[in-house]
Amino acid sequence: MINIKRKIYFFNISEYYFRNRLPDILELKKNKIDFINLIQAKFQFNRSRPFYTFNINLEEDIEIIWQKINKDFRYQIRRAENKDKIAEKIIDNPSIKDIDIFIEFFNKFAEFRSLRKSNKKKLCIFLKQKKLKIAYAYSLEDKNNILSGHCYVHDDKRIRLYHSASNVYSKLINKNLVGRSNKFLHWKVISNFKDSGFHVYDFGGISQKENFNGIDKFKSHFHGEMVTEYSGLIPVSLKARFIIFIMRILN
Repeated sequence: MINIKRKIYFFNISEYYFRNRLPDILELKKNKIDFINLIQAKFQFNRSRPFYTFNINLEEDIEIIWQKINKDFRYQIRRAENKDKIAEKIIDNPSIKDIDIFIEFFNKFAEFRSLRKSNKKKLCIFLKQKKLKIAYAYSLEDKNNILSGHCYVHDDKRIRLYHSASNVYSKLINKNLVGRSNKFLHWKVISNFKDSGFHVYDFGGISQKENFNGIDKFKSHFHGEMVTEYSGLIPVSLKARFIIFIMRILN
């Protein structure tokens, strides 16, 4: 489980990832928490919404994990390493500077794809708790030109993809090469995180259980287990309950 605390406007929020049960509400009230934000909880709760993701069991033999991956993906991963000469860099204990470099890379991708940009304050909270890792794929022929980048959050057993970005905005980049680099990077971090003792590699969510979009299909080709978890806000304080009440009226 991961627990971070942050302030949004006038509200104190305690955010939990991978929780097995509700936290102690009375204790949270004593600590002046307004909202609990449960992310990928293993149980349903009032006003929760389902969260679908693919998980790879890292306790399986690495060869079994490899053979489950889509055949064409395996070919592209081998090509990326042997012919394209792509290598990976995994930063287990990133610095603030590492976060800044990743955010710059991710935000260019987010702007290109019309996605929400990264939240530096939140990443820094994960960093302080030593719950953050960053990984890159790059060409050995041009080490300064990042092809793909991933950011992960984790507890002791589970590591979850938090941000993923590719260098699709540069006209000088071969899109097929970038695609291979991203598959290669997933495989390399899966192998690394298994060796590091993690039990589960979480692809960070898919949009829906059926009718996959392009990103969902990409994640499904690694043939992890689809799991259903639950996310949502729970009001704790009186002012939080009042806000929820007002929102219900307005909706």
